[in-house]
Amino acid sequence: MKAGFYLQVVFLYFIFIFASGISLAQSSPEYDSGYLFEEAGFDSAIPPFYQGLDEKSYYHARQIHGMKQDMNAYSRNLRDLRKRFNQVFYGRKTSDGGEDPFQVGAPPQLPPKKEVSPRIIYVPPAPRKPRDRYEAPQTDANFAHETQVTSDEQTNPADLLAFSVQEPGSYHSHDGRTVTPDSNSKAIGLFSKPRRFDYYIMPRISAVHPSKIEKNRNHPSTPHYKRYELGFSGALAAGIRLNRWRFGIAAIYQQNEVHPDSWAQKVGSPRVDWSGQTDSSAFLLEVSHRFPITNSFYGTLDLGAGYSWTQSSYDFIKSGLLLEHTSPSSEDFIWSAGTGLYWSFSEQASLLLGYRYFAEETVPTHNIDLGLEFGF
Repeated sequence: MKAGFYLQVVFLYFIFIFASGISLAQSSPEYDSGYLFEEAGFDSAIPPFYQGLDEKSYYHARQIHGMKQDMNAYSRNLRDLRKRFNQVFYGRKTSDGGEDPFQVGAPPQLPPKKEVSPRIIYVPPAPRKPRDRYEAPQTDANFAHETQVTSDEQTNPADLLAFSVQEPGSYHSHDGRTVTPDSNSKAIGLFSKPRRFDYYIMPRISAVHPSKIEKNRNHPSTPHYKRYELGFSGALAAGIRLNRWRFGIAAIYQQNEVHPDSWAQKVGSPRVDWSGQTDSSAFLLEVSHRFPITNSFYGTLDLGAGYSWTQSSYDFIKSGLLLEHTSPSSEDFIWSAGTGLYWSFSEQASLLLGYRYFAEETVPTHNIDLGLEFGF
């Protein structure tokens, strides 16, 4: 009795396994998995890149739509398996009694592509009849006959240049016009105007060290000692650039304070403290020459000559009391010489670090310059 029962259980178990295998082996409809391979490039329905946001949304919506269909198909298979299980083991029939978990709806549609017309249309130039590429000397007619290329020779239009070279410095445009630009011009074209030189402007600041000290201790009437402290200078230069040469004009302002150690004395009078300052203004004509050191660094030699106006303000003080105040002024010829190093950090701007000597009568100075040159 027990053996028969066990055989029945084993038989029902194999029937269950067979029914489950059939259910699980059932493939979903073609529309369940077709979304992965339908119209796919490189065995995939998803392109390697998207043309726009609408196309990306379409492919994502299509994937979600197919996943919902697969989940609904799996749900129906599961309900069918449960129905067969109840019929085999419990001997009862049950209705389907279930709904798909997802509402699939209509499949998404790819939005129509907008036709975009090109903004720029390239029109290739019409091929022109090639010129003779070589002109032989008149003295050798046989050599000219063998080597000269005839004008009837056909040339592939793809091998033609955008212009036909005639001679150094000239060419033919597409409309047949001969253009001969100037050798000094930077731009070449039908409407370009040659420029013989460029312009520059350069602001400059300087640390000024006076080089003159007056020591007239044995002066018969007014022995004195006068020197100046470290001062400052500002300048603005502008002019033209011609290759490596610079020709321009510079306006300069310079100020120097009298050193506290300065003093003055009149014969028969006590020594007094000498204080004050000297202001100088000058206009100079300048010329300089550059020479290359590396690709970005240049050396320069500078010369200048002009006219200066000097205004001084001196106080003579004894024990905190002002004894005398003078304001002498002078006008004089001035010249300068110097050298420096330029760093061209762009096509239109250069940084200058240089040295100049100003030969002024009142306060001759050694100047350390820092300037910025702009070309245009």
